[in-house]
Amino acid sequence: MRLSIYICGLFIVGVCYADRVGLVNGGSFDGLIIKESSDSVVLDLGTGSMKLDRKYIDSINYSDNAEREEIKRGWQKKHFLNKKFVPAGYEDLVVAYKKLLLQRGVAMRASGAAKSAKFKEVAYQKELDVLKSKYAAASGKLRGVDKETDMLGYNALVRQVNSLSAAISVKIAQLQKNSDRLSAATAISSYLSELDGFEEMLQKRKRLLPADADDGVRFLYEGLSAKVAELNKEFSKEVIATKRRGRSTLVTAVMNDKVSGTFVLDTGAELVSITEAFAGRLGLHIDSLPAVDITVADGRRVKGWAVVLKSVRLGGAYSENVSAVILPGKERPGHDGLLGMSFLHDYIVRLDGASGKVVLRRL
Repeated sequence: MRLSIYICGLFIVGVCYADRVGLVNGGSFDGLIIKESSDSVVLDLGTGSMKLDRKYIDSINYSDNAEREEIKRGWQKKHFLNKKFVPAGYEDLVVAYKKLLLQRGVAMRASGAAKSAKFKEVAYQKELDVLKSKYAAASGKLRGVDKETDMLGYNALVRQVNSLSAAISVKIAQLQKNSDRLSAATAISSYLSELDGFEEMLQKRKRLLPADADDGVRFLYEGLSAKVAELNKEFSKEVIATKRRGRSTLVTAVMNDKVSGTFVLDTGAELVSITEAFAGRLGLHIDSLPAVDITVADGRRVKGWAVVLKSVRLGGAYSENVSAVILPGKERPGHDGLLGMSFLHDYIVRLDGASGKVVLRRL
């Protein structure tokens, strides 16, 4: 008899043996014999069967009835998704799970596209850094030119500064309108929504199971729960506490690894924006930063200053080199700015209405 990989019962109280069919060539097969005749033996292998001609068989070692039942239970637990072992009336769970896996395939391909798009953003960011460096140099020269004595030089530098400022605005727009990341986010968001829905449905039905539910049903729910837990690990999740103020959702974020502030979570804003006062707390000086045109919530166009933040942290969510703008004016009532898509585009964002918390999953 052959030692099986399965455990008998809930505790190791002994070992389980499968039927072993020894072959004349020295090999063997293990399973459960389901049919014998004078010229052949049919062996159940769990998810399939095998018919062996007697002329190739050298010996057969049989398991007893108790061992056979434990082997069947082991197969049922291991192959819980196989239609052979799915309990009657629970087929819909397996169908839903397999549909979820199809969506996962789309999401994983989208995730790969998002990573490629991230490389584009890195290139755009390097180009933006070069433009900002040139802008700072030109602005410095402009401040040192006497308009009265060198009108031509002054005007040339003004044109250069304005041209660089416009180029910076264009590059920032490119950073925010990376269509590959946007389409990837849509596909991944759709999958994660289905995953959350499947998990919720699974847990709800599991809680309604009768105490005397048979092994097949329990194995199915336990197996699917384990599968869902593995799927959840593929896109890391951060749950963030929030506060409500009117229609705004407020969160606490840390910028440049040192200064904490209160920000409005705004998926409609292209960029992270901070107040002049908060910029001062970060040690940023607007005189050395390129000016950019900004459209604020009420539709007005105002002048602001472009900056790249070393880092932004929201709970356990962390991103580096985040494009941002400094808004004119010293204070904003009750907050230090907006947490926009230049940070949030690295994440799928969902507000849990029941708990009031924000759930972030990294792309």
